[in-house]
Amino acid sequence: MKKLVCIASAFLLLPALALAQQSNHMQNMPGMDMSHQDHATMSMHPATLIDAILAHDTSGTSAQPDSTPAPMLMTTTHDWTLMFHANVFVLDEQQSGNRGGDKFFSTNWLMGMAQHDAGPGKFTIRTMLTLEPDTITDRRYPLLFQQGETAYGVPIADGQHPHDFVMELAALYDLKFGTNVLLSFYFAPTGDPALGPTAYPHRASAAEDPLATLGHHQEDSSHVAADVATAGFTYRFVRIEASGFHGREPDEFRWNIDQGPIDSWSTRVTIQPGKNWSGQYSCGRIASPESLFPGENQERMTASVMYNRPLRNGNWASTFLWGRTRSLEDNAVFNSYLIESTVRFLVRNYAWTRVESAERSNELIVGENPLPPDFVERSVGHVQAYTFGFDHDFDIIPRLASALGAQFTAYSAPDPLKPIYGAHPVGGTIFIRLRPFSGDERWGRAFPASVGGAHARTLREEVHTSPPLHFRDSPLRCARDKRRNDIRRAVEPFNFVTFCNHLFVFENEYESKSPQPHENKRFVHSLFENKSRNSRKASAAFSKRVALPDCLCDLRRVRRRGCRRVRTISIIRIIHAAFDHAAGTRIRAREIQTGQDSLRPEPSH
Repeated sequence: MKKLVCIASAFLLLPALALAQQSNHMQNMPGMDMSHQDHATMSMHPATLIDAILAHDTSGTSAQPDSTPAPMLMTTTHDWTLMFHANVFVLDEQQSGNRGGDKFFSTNWLMGMAQHDAGPGKFTIRTMLTLEPDTITDRRYPLLFQQGETAYGVPIADGQHPHDFVMELAALYDLKFGTNVLLSFYFAPTGDPALGPTAYPHRASAAEDPLATLGHHQEDSSHVAADVATAGFTYRFVRIEASGFHGREPDEFRWNIDQGPIDSWSTRVTIQPGKNWSGQYSCGRIASPESLFPGENQERMTASVMYNRPLRNGNWASTFLWGRTRSLEDNAVFNSYLIESTVRFLVRNYAWTRVESAERSNELIVGENPLPPDFVERSVGHVQAYTFGFDHDFDIIPRLASALGAQFTAYSAPDPLKPIYGAHPVGGTIFIRLRPFSGDERWGRAFPASVGGAHARTLREEVHTSPPLHFRDSPLRCARDKRRNDIRRAVEPFNFVTFCNHLFVFENEYESKSPQPHENKRFVHSLFENKSRNSRKASAAFSKRVALPDCLCDLRRVRRRGCRRVRTISIIRIIHAAFDHAAGTRIRAREIQTGQDSLRPEPSH
């Protein structure tokens, strides 16, 4: 128990240390100008498949829809871009039936990545670590009907193995030809070959579920493989990859790095016809994957479709997945099917479901006992699992999303397994989830791309060094003195999202109308009582925490001096200009400056 608490504390401190380093570095930079950087790559929402690949924020070389958010901490130092991801669950699991188990444990992973321009291309190094060998005792955690790998020399039944301490240690090089062609290379002593979709620990549709999928060993178990080499070619929205790797699954000793000859291969085709869609088909031949059956080779095929729909205050990510394995020794075939979906709504709330149908073998009947000498693996039917869960974020520590949640799973067993498990065993889990995120990202972005990505993330740092917008007597002197503090407060995680939501609702309302004078009362009503859904609740939080109320005080002071008109649309454009100017985009700022005189209040006579 003491060891688990210490490990959890270490995970809590890592994001804070990374953020402190980021802030100190940014504040000490004399004049950071990110206008020359590839904003699509820096953004958590790439514009194209090529940009998504260059971001390298998934497992291996797999891809998710371009619009899929990826929470991370990020900074730049000495021409290197540094990024940090993590997902930590501390949970208690309870299961019913004779085979059900109860356990308190932690599933977790953290990823560090560094990118640097090297010659004509981009060089990336990445490592992914987990403390599961220590936070999951007895080499497994309870998971009814699960199969795969071994513990203490016997097959694991009704349990999921921990991942190796080093889940990935990889170097990548991407060479871009024009705007539509990308050539990529991936080398990893431990990594993820081009076989299967993005692995379940890193899929947005499974991000809130702390447990593994039942079909893991038919779908994506090769995400931790030894001695991986992958080459990929991308043209516009189509990507073709080929990999060579060592086929044996990791052994029971999870702290070391396994090695072996490259004796297996795989290939994958990925198509992303739009920003919200991604599909892949992959197949491969795996040599001797299981240590208990060293002479058995395996053929694997997978196909998947992913969909992500951005929402006003969140996003909705879904995955449809099929996996199939076939033994090349006795032609035994096992299929698994999965549908999972996670929706984030009202910024801090997550609800998800996972529905699976996984074909199981007669190893479950033997249980965790030595296999008989004449044992032949055969299918005993499909197990169905239905999972539903919910959690809610509580931001206790800055830049660390801390959620409290629970999920419930009901199972349906095939006839041969009912005498052992019962007809409908169940399982329940309560957990705490910890995940670092940058100022404007959780698992989604609620504001349009024109203000997001690198523009939004760098505003906090750029505001220190960017030249001020000189709007004399304007109610938003946003880059000078007190306004700098107002902007910093406005880009806090919740405030900034709310700020942009309101801002663009107002812009859409007023852009269609010719600018007209607005009385102060009507201006306040239009700004904080718009007709969008949940406007009253959002407006209340907005008016309490964002800097605009101070600006309205300025408006009132201006009116007391005799102001005849203040154009709402102009104020909105000034806010846009402030954000774009702080990120290095001066086009809108110049447009506003050309009409500066029209923004000054006219004194009464």
